[in-house]
Amino acid sequence: MFDLLIAGGLVYDGQGGTPYRADVGVVGERIVALGRLGEREAVRTISAGGQAVCPGFIDMHSHADLAVLTEPLAPAKVRQGVTTQLVGQCGLGPAPTTVESAGPWRQTLAGVLGDQPSEWPWRTFASYLDYLARARPALNVATLATFGAIRSAVLGLDDRSPDDRQLAAMAGYVDEALATGAYGLSVGLVYLPCFFAEREELVAVYRRVAAGRALMDIHIRDQADGVLGALREAVTVADSAGVSLHVSHLCAAGPRNWGKPQQMLALIDAARARGQDVTFDQHPYEAGSTLLSQVLPAWSVAGGNQALTARLADPQIRQRIKREIAENPPASDPRMPWQNYVDLVGWGNVLIAGTRSERNRACLGHTVSEIAAERGCEPADAALDLLLAEEGQVAMVLLNLYSPADLALIIKHPAGMIGSDDVYVGNPHPRLYGTFPRVLGKFARDDGALPLAAAIQRLTSAPASRLGLRDRGVLREGAFADIVVFDPASVRDRATYAEPRQFPEGIFFVAVNGQIAVEEGRQTEARAGHLLRRD
Repeated sequence: MFDLLIAGGLVYDGQGGTPYRADVGVVGERIVALGRLGEREAVRTISAGGQAVCPGFIDMHSHADLAVLTEPLAPAKVRQGVTTQLVGQCGLGPAPTTVESAGPWRQTLAGVLGDQPSEWPWRTFASYLDYLARARPALNVATLATFGAIRSAVLGLDDRSPDDRQLAAMAGYVDEALATGAYGLSVGLVYLPCFFAEREELVAVYRRVAAGRALMDIHIRDQADGVLGALREAVTVADSAGVSLHVSHLCAAGPRNWGKPQQMLALIDAARARGQDVTFDQHPYEAGSTLLSQVLPAWSVAGGNQALTARLADPQIRQRIKREIAENPPASDPRMPWQNYVDLVGWGNVLIAGTRSERNRACLGHTVSEIAAERGCEPADAALDLLLAEEGQVAMVLLNLYSPADLALIIKHPAGMIGSDDVYVGNPHPRLYGTFPRVLGKFARDDGALPLAAAIQRLTSAPASRLGLRDRGVLREGAFADIVVFDPASVRDRATYAEPRQFPEGIFFVAVNGQIAVEEGRQTEARAGHLLRRD
């Protein structure tokens, strides 16, 4: 007898092949049979007639490092059909910390990782993983170690280069994280303190990752005017370190850079043709989202939010920041090429998404230009006032950042996969609620950018293979029963920039490790996810 029988669906096995009509039989956590099973008995039978049945989706780029603890049911993800997510992205993760680094690092992460537990009771990466496991999340969680946390623990948030002893300490943190189950090490070279790292430092640290046969995951140093050079740097660092490379949210930001992804993909194809192991991910939206402090020149955020707040309160330094935003001078330090988002898209496309305090919650969902008009000041002053009042802990959405044609080109490339790049703030980017149905509905069905089977492959077996997740991302006998049932004709995202917290349509059934997490479009209380540790 099956514990669960999904009957009469059109099975997409996740590997890109032709779908076929079959039933799926589950016992415990695993799929035990695929075929015509209608006469077999089951404790629960789900009718999937006329619907697609596929593996659970794997979110290759998630910032749910703390949301796993504060909101373990993860409705925004589970209702999309996500059954596994990879956290620890862009070098921005909560472990390891020291007594000295914990407070400043916690402040630095607040604008991205959102609501936090009242305390961070961990210090080591291993202890953090133990807390994730005890959270009993509704979906599986895999982790990356983060270069930002490690560098902060060793060097703080200031512009310092490590000596041999400090490099050895950083390597020790990497080894500990990989030994306890991390799937690799992420770095975000536009974020504090990662952008202080010279290429030689990165190569030295990533040689430890290569020794552990794990993954280099990188937010490259420039996604705008210097994007091609930044991508070449990532490929060179990975090649020098001998490590497998995964590029986060591959993109070219700002209308003047649209069209560059064709050259970027050619660069990746050339590296792969030479035998280098390179993949990438992206989300399916034309807007980006990050910290509002990213509109500032990099020198102004050195030292963390406390140092930034002091600079914003100094009239002379504030005027210098405003002048540089307006004039867009070339970066004086090649480690920190400035992506001047105001110059790229304008204040009218900078939408406030999250604040720390209640007093500025009225700004959520409004552009900086709108806030400035309401306050009777210049847009730059409105943005700097907000950053000062919120001690740097402000998130933004950047509208009109990416080209629709570029997105389609990136999403259909065979080396690509999908990540939500979710930011957990008050008025989030709609990708938190809509990424995976948007790929299925808009890109595969409506736009015809790629066949549905290929789209499902990008969401399932491709990320599973990249991470070495055995028995996930596919529908076959012996695989874990992470399963999604959806209607190809009606599946779509409903989240918008004005109203982002809207669940999608057309996702009817989700199972995680054989337990029903979504039934008839409604989430259950099941929390059957596992903390996945790399062997």
